Amino acid sequence: PQNTNRQDQVLRAVEALGPAAIPPLAQRLANDNDPVAARALAHVGPEAVAPLSQALTNQNAKVRQAVALGLESTSAHSKALVPALIRNLKDQDVLVRAYAASALGRLRQEPATVVPALAGSLEDSSAEVRLSAAQALGHFGSQATPAIPALLQAAKARDNRLYRAIFNSLKQIDTEAAQRAGVK
Repeated sequence: PQNTNRQDQVLRAVEALGPAAIPPLAQRLANDNDPVAARALAHVGPEAVAPLSQALTNQNAKVRQAVALGLESTSAHSKALVPALIRNLKDQDVLVRAYAASALGRLRQEPATVVPALAGSLEDSSAEVRLSAAQALGHFGSQATPAIPALLQAAKARDNRLYRAIFNSLKQIDTEAAQRAGVK
């Protein structure tokens, strides 16, 4: 609890610094592959898009995870990060894929491109990625209507957490379709 409070204080300070925080954070990220710097950079704002895009391709999976996780908790970034996050849906690291799916849902940008990518992630080998993709689709509301068949297919899996996430998302996407599928 105390460590989390300290992290929140640091992130608020970085947000207050704004673009002035970018050079030292980007340098620390480039030199040390520091996941903490990656997460802090994600809280700077839209000016940090270029270094964030680079960080999403970093060789260190922990850095890619930290950036995607940082983006998951903020929606202040431009749609310029969407292509890199979509690529991260195919990352070798499970957490990178899951955090990328969550970040895409929170950003709610480019639904014509993102919704099909997230629907594809419903077939991921990892239950955590499938869960994140199902939840992310719900954030798009009615813009995720094309993903309903994939959600219904994924609901056949014997995974209660995924099942609940899918039906919560269906309610957000299309209440009538959810009712037809037996969701109340």
